[in-house]
Amino acid sequence: MLRNFGVNPGKGLLKHKVFWALILVPVSLGLVLMVVSAACAGLLFQLDLTPQGFNFFYSEFKFHLALMALAIPLGATFSRAHSSEQTASLITQAIVKDNKEKELSRRQGFLDCIGIYDEKLISNESRINF
Repeated sequence: MLRNFGVNPGKGLLKHKVFWALILVPVSLGLVLMVVSAACAGLLFQLDLTPQGFNFFYSEFKFHLALMALAIPLGATFSRAHSSEQTASLITQAIVKDNKEKELSRRQGFLDCIGIYDEKLISNESRINF
């Protein structure tokens, strides 16, 4: 199901376009809305670094900051999904490798057993070589 959303365990997290979209879209949308709101209010080129200015900025642009902060949980959620897919892929590869090694070990053990019986007879009466 997660593969439909662009999670590919073979690629690194930073190479996924969905990951960057989940981070950059909320941040850029928040910044654009912040600039537009400031331009509409006539506050675009006013900089007030006093505590009153900070309180005004926070009260006026609270929604924009919250929108930009969505990038963190969205990116973390995608990161965890990617990590889970990578772990599942590694576990699957380890199981396949282990099964192949077990099969080769069984075959080698069988061939070793056959080597013991090359010179022996199946039955003393019929003298049929194994």
